[in-house]
Amino acid sequence: MKKTRMTAAVLALALSTSVITAPALAATTQSQNTKTTQTVQSTKDKFYVAGFTQKEFNTYFTKLQKAVAKNDKKAVSNLVYYPLNVNSNGKTKVIKNQKQFIKEYKAIMTKKVKNSVLKQKSDKVFVNYKGAMTGNGEVWMSKFNKKLGIYGINK
Repeated sequence: MKKTRMTAAVLALALSTSVITAPALAATTQSQNTKTTQTVQSTKDKFYVAGFTQKEFNTYFTKLQKAVAKNDKKAVSNLVYYPLNVNSNGKTKVIKNQKQFIKEYKAIMTKKVKNSVLKQKSDKVFVNYKGAMTGNGEVWMSKFNKKLGIYGINK
């Protein structure tokens, strides 16, 4: 008789534990499925590999295109990550800060560079782990310190 009571008690404990933990287990499974879904959705965004989303890029790139179209040196300089590498004829010039960028704006933002920004469709940019580029690589942008910015220009 003792064995039957003990078995019944263990069985009752097991059943009550499963009733209590089942909702928690279901919530955990649902949470894991949500995370998996978010990861799958993130990898569908081609910008994911570069460390930012298409939405972030579109917002940034719209500002950049407007600033370039207006020839607004200061606005463009605010969208640059410093130091900026400007490459031309096999040589690299390092633009150390915003003041230097504004001073050398005409030499940096050539017609070719401006056109590559202005004609580029944000959903058609080339993207890899280094960032996103316009045209044939005239302007390279990526995220640094939680901020998107131009880090390389090829004139």
